[in-house]
Amino acid sequence: MEIVRNRGSSRPVCDHCARRCVDSLLYKCSDRTFCTLDCMHASWIEEADD
Repeated sequence: MEIVRNRGSSRPVCDHCARRCVDSLLYKCSDRTFCTLDCMHASWIEEADD
């Protein structure tokens, strides 16, 4: 997992909730971007259920 700054004019889209990441930090893991730790955790739970 990598925590990076969300800077620049464009905002990435969260790979879990599909919303624009508006906070100043992003969470990246395995080439996926998440806007919150909750989104990252929820994504892991969904993957485990599959």
